[in-house]
Amino acid sequence: MERNLKYYTAARFVNLLGTGIYSICVPLFLIEQFQTIFSTSIFYTLIQIPSLLFLPLLGIFLENKNLKHVLLESNVLSAVLFLFLIGYMLFAKHQIWLFILFSALEKINSSCFNVASNSIFARIFAVETIEKANGWKSTVDNLTSVLAPVFGTFIYAGFGLNIVILLNAFSFLISFLFLTKISYPETISAKRTRLSLSDGLRYITKNQELKTLFIAFMLLNFLVMPTANVFAPGILKIDYHFSDVLYGLTSTAVCLGAILSSLAISLHPKREKITVFFYMQGALMIVSGVLAYGLHATPGLFYWLYLMLCGLSGYFSTKVNIPLMAYFQKQVPAHQQTRFFSLLTLSANLMSPCGTLYAGTLCNQIGSSLAYAGNGLLLVLVLHFLFRKSSLKNNALF
Repeated sequence: MERNLKYYTAARFVNLLGTGIYSICVPLFLIEQFQTIFSTSIFYTLIQIPSLLFLPLLGIFLENKNLKHVLLESNVLSAVLFLFLIGYMLFAKHQIWLFILFSALEKINSSCFNVASNSIFARIFAVETIEKANGWKSTVDNLTSVLAPVFGTFIYAGFGLNIVILLNAFSFLISFLFLTKISYPETISAKRTRLSLSDGLRYITKNQELKTLFIAFMLLNFLVMPTANVFAPGILKIDYHFSDVLYGLTSTAVCLGAILSSLAISLHPKREKITVFFYMQGALMIVSGVLAYGLHATPGLFYWLYLMLCGLSGYFSTKVNIPLMAYFQKQVPAHQQTRFFSLLTLSANLMSPCGTLYAGTLCNQIGSSLAYAGNGLLLVLVLHFLFRKSSLKNNALF
């Protein structure tokens, strides 16, 4: 593994592990304090709003910045915020509005870190290694999503939120040390231009391939992302009444499938037509929904089939996400990538809650199983229309 990739993945792993542990513990803390799920939903809504408002301007703010310095500063700011937070938790009265303020500031800073960490690829990795680097990045992301809940619940139960916050601050400092080892070409910042948000939108709309894939990405966030928050709980908990342990294993299966796919791409990168994997996502949703609707008489059989489908879903979604991200990092000029990825992140953050609201309404009308199959069918049909009208078929990757 090359030097930059080694230190980038190490820094990201430590950063995400600390953040993941903290994210798992915050809902537990809020429920302990207020004894209601509603307060938790209000908390997360409030801390998301400043980040959503700031995201359209984030790409412009980061334009022509040294992204290595941005990542370093982001880690330092996170460490300082969490050290202040632990001081507040230890010595001040618990005032929820201060906790919301700290969390909202960290959410903005986290968005800055994510946009910069995606945009830096074209600057620190050779073009031919970008897909491999994305594979290792995805492996790290999914590995932390498996480890963080385990470590988080154990640490919170044994030592409380204060230790979780302290460990999180410490993780940002370790991430900072790893990032200092990355080699960054200083000449990349030489080109200075004044660009607006509308310039970023025009760049996307004028490039037919880029526009098509941007819309496809939004579609995935609208139709597929509600699986974890709406469809899976609706099918497994409400329709089938499976235990929390069995429900949790399905998320683990998704992560394991994603890790296997990420490692396959990292160790043996090769060109594959990702349109096939787009369609596979829809097909797996249809099959899962139909099985959930038809196998009520044999819940054990359904569960094992669904568990395998979850693993396949994680595998194929990663087969889409990694080449897609690599394509964006290769095709979008380096000096425009912060603006592009801020718009991409904004679209994901807007489409996911809209898709969740739509999915919840649909589940109430026709049931979780049929709603899930219906979303899968809609995904296949819209993707077919979208790809048929585009020039992607002329690109070997698609």
